[in-house]
Amino acid sequence: MSKGKTRFGLLGLCVTAAMALMAFGGASAAQAAGCTPTTPTAKPCWMLNNANVTADTTVTATIFKDVLTLLLSKALSTTVAIDCTEQGLVGGTALLQPEGKATGKLEFKNCTTELGGAVKTGCKPVEPIIAAGTLEIALHEGEAVVKATNGLSPFAEIGFNEKTCALTNPTPIKGTGWILDCIPDPETELTEHLIIEGKLAAEMLGGLKFGAEPASIDGSVIIKEVKVGTSAALTFSILAD
Repeated sequence: MSKGKTRFGLLGLCVTAAMALMAFGGASAAQAAGCTPTTPTAKPCWMLNNANVTADTTVTATIFKDVLTLLLSKALSTTVAIDCTEQGLVGGTALLQPEGKATGKLEFKNCTTELGGAVKTGCKPVEPIIAAGTLEIALHEGEAVVKATNGLSPFAEIGFNEKTCALTNPTPIKGTGWILDCIPDPETELTEHLIIEGKLAAEMLGGLKFGAEPASIDGSVIIKEVKVGTSAALTFSILAD
């Protein structure tokens, strides 16, 4: 862990992620004009079984921890680590929209907090931690990425017990999240994708903040079992501009 940085066991957000998370393909049998695997430069698209999302589509998906996701920042002049071992979509669903946009909420449970490398039970976060945001497929430095934002609002606010913890209550997670396929080939149709933070985009265009401090995310998660209604697990991918 970097000196003066915070470990934070939330996706996104690899969230927002995750708000995490959350780079899913959605279903539609129709093909959007100009947006197919053979013409990926036309406009961004969510893809499922090589079909484009051309209307609002509700999907379900499962998020599996691969390497514990850590939000790195600083607080109280020391390292802080908030590690959550359980995460998933609130209600089990996310909404995929045309032109590579999506919305959803993530919840995080079974969380612990470390200060200076030691677990502090008095700083255990209030659970569940709920993270919400909007996703948009983008192209940065030739790579397809997913941009996560929440307007002027934070992705999440993490509550702490003011009587037993010196961390700001609540501490907002805000800014911009960047999600990158770890294969790395987000345009390949697969039944699962391994995702991480798009660090280059975060460094160049601005990333997350833990309170007022810059933050970044380490770790990775697997998105799989993407379904529409009672369908079987579907292959999914993204196409960027």
